[in-house]
Amino acid sequence: RALRECVGERAAAAEQLWAALARETPGPEAAEPAALLAVAALGRGDGALARIALERAQDAWPGHHLGAALDAALADGFGPDQVRAWLADAPW
Repeated sequence: RALRECVGERAAAAEQLWAALARETPGPEAAEPAALLAVAALGRGDGALARIALERAQDAWPGHHLGAALDAALADGFGPDQVRAWLADAPW
């Protein structure tokens, strides 16, 4: 559910929440909202913010699976269209 909010009608509100939680939550728990922030940023085409969020995720929890997967996807040019398609095709 949290991932889908990253690109839905309430994406801006979700992004603000993930940013606040990524900033204020201590590690390793900060990795989850930071990864969600990266998804939200990628969903609207902000690769710079996504990169910062992924650095926060990896600093908070080295080897965090979603953070590492998103980092690789970003390096491969994963953008807004791919984020939306990925979330639309998810089995949840």
